[in-house]
Amino acid sequence: MNLNLYKYHKGKEMNTDEVKQAILLNLKALKAQQLIEQIMSVLNTKEQYGCDFTNGGGWIQHHSTTFDMVFKKLYEAACEYHKGLPIYEMGSAGFGRFLDDSSSPFNRPFARWYCTDLKTYKEYGQQFFKLNPDECTEGQLNTFVNMSEEAVKQVKKIVSDVSLHVSEEELSEYYEEFMP
Repeated sequence: MNLNLYKYHKGKEMNTDEVKQAILLNLKALKAQQLIEQIMSVLNTKEQYGCDFTNGGGWIQHHSTTFDMVFKKLYEAACEYHKGLPIYEMGSAGFGRFLDDSSSPFNRPFARWYCTDLKTYKEYGQQFFKLNPDECTEGQLNTFVNMSEEAVKQVKKIVSDVSLHVSEEELSEYYEEFMP
């Protein structure tokens, strides 16, 4: 058994297995961030609307099929990422609290889900405006186009082509890059 020790941040000593485990977790987090960016690229961005949007200056209209596919895949990915935790049993409030408290990479995308009225698929800048849409000072901010069947197929392909799986080869390459 190889028990090489390595000194890291603040002088903490770690053996080879601990280093490999830390590298695996880091690689999973990087893959999760890439997955989230790829999936979320399908939705209209909210950043372009800035502070006015956050403060009730209108809403973003989403296509129901696209929105549902995106968040179904994100939920599956979050469950895979946090494997072993009782995410399925938490309910939506507990799930959101867990993502926030654990600094999960899935917290930001799900914050958008919590700000969206799932009957109308209107996304507001805060949950307050979701619950009080009459308080919004403006109307719809984006140009909504009802998606064709071909566009829905493209979204399905983007959403289905993402994975959090880390292969042994990826782990070895990443490990060799960071180890002396």
